[in-house]
Amino acid sequence: MLTILAASEYRGGKLAYFWKIIAAGFFTFLIADTLYFTMWGNLIVTGTKPYACIVELLWIASYLLLAFGMLENYVHVYKVQQKIKLKLPKGE
Repeated sequence: MLTILAASEYRGGKLAYFWKIIAAGFFTFLIADTLYFTMWGNLIVTGTKPYACIVELLWIASYLLLAFGMLENYVHVYKVQQKIKLKLPKGE
């Protein structure tokens, strides 16, 4: 987390934007897994059926955040490659 905060200060945070999204995806996944295992632990102790819809929605949200972060990373790399191509002299 400290690395993401340090990267957000470097060059106005352009390099850290997609890392923040990916970190949010992992954090959402962590919350979903924690809720899942808490619910199943409750099932073993009390015998009640867990309500897993919330967990599944959190898992879907985490995968969407991870995919969006990777897409933002691709877009960032593509833009940097285009800038480099524009700066190269013609014929090389």
